[in-house]
Amino acid sequence: MLTFNLTHLGAVEGGAALRPVILLIAALLLVWGGHMIILTASFTFRTRDAARIALAQIVPRWGFSLGILSLLVISSFLVVAVSEFAVLLLLWAAVALFALMARPVIDDVAARFTHSPTGS
Repeated sequence: MLTFNLTHLGAVEGGAALRPVILLIAALLLVWGGHMIILTASFTFRTRDAARIALAQIVPRWGFSLGILSLLVISSFLVVAVSEFAVLLLLWAAVALFALMARPVIDDVAARFTHSPTGS
């Protein structure tokens, strides 16, 4: 819906003023989605708990959030400058970087939100 609205802002009076707001909302949703991917792939939280934890991790784990945005900017540039095929060819590198950047987030979530058994 956001991309549709972003595409057709010219049809609305004052649509240019809405462009930064829509771009900011889209960027926040993509970063939140990146955090959600890591949480749902690494843990077995309920969906609503994973969504809350992901939202709570956006600012404290700002390095990972900026990493997600960086991968999105690089992918967008490759699509515009070269083609979608270039993104598909380099997808292995993006996934490897994503997994590498996610290690501190996974460690933090495991320490703060999971129960480790203490049976000795």
